[in-house]
Amino acid sequence: MQDTLSALRFQGRRDNFYALLESAKVPVLVEFGATWCAPCKALQPLLDNALSVYPERVMLITVDAGAEPELAQEQGVSTLPTVLLFRGGKVVDRIHGVLSQQRLGDFLRRHSTDHESPLLVKASDALQSGQSALALELCRQAYQTSPGRVEALLLLIRVLAERAKETRDGAYISEAEDVLSSSPATLQRHPKVAQWRSRFWFLRECAEEEYLPYLELITQGSSPYLPNRLLHEFMAATGEQRQAARTRLVQLLDTMEDRQLASRYRRALFSN
Repeated sequence: MQDTLSALRFQGRRDNFYALLESAKVPVLVEFGATWCAPCKALQPLLDNALSVYPERVMLITVDAGAEPELAQEQGVSTLPTVLLFRGGKVVDRIHGVLSQQRLGDFLRRHSTDHESPLLVKASDALQSGQSALALELCRQAYQTSPGRVEALLLLIRVLAERAKETRDGAYISEAEDVLSSSPATLQRHPKVAQWRSRFWFLRECAEEEYLPYLELITQGSSPYLPNRLLHEFMAATGEQRQAARTRLVQLLDTMEDRQLASRYRRALFSN
């Protein structure tokens, strides 16, 4: 169960929903949506961003209200999307409709398990408002002040990747790799830190020509562009080229934030 908890992401069903709530040691964010709901799809990137900014502080459970109508009714959900915040198995707050990144960030900070660094809060707000240069300056200060905090390390790495994407300057990637390699051993074992190391390795190994899509991958972690391209290469290849395409795709899937999407590509890959 610990491995699952470290991912902080679950697909909620009525048969596991209450067990997840009871086992959680952090606040639980439950998003009720539906596949046909456009506002629900618009909310997804905001939730993904919130999880990347606040690692290990909030567990996210997504529930398809269309597939789980009884669960939605039990939780008093009448509008989609609806987001509930649970603590100790009980609802402590709720919001519904399409949210801005700022409102969602404020909502999460209000219910975080401990005090958030003011520098990290300012850095996160700057990043969300498109001020990546300011966010980087604040992140560097925050990490120098608290080098043992995984939140400070992860936000600094993410902002460096964003700066590389915006400026096309590989120096930011080099700085991120240096920060990761010199970070405390306890942080290097963190799953999200290991995932960033894999992303940068993949970038160095594979980004020879199409640099922008690879930068999009490492900053977003769930872009379908590259896995689609590599799966197509694998299907069309033979012999050693086919094996090389398979290896690259497996390495790519290890870097993806969306583990459910990665699992779908793995099934497609190994069924051929």
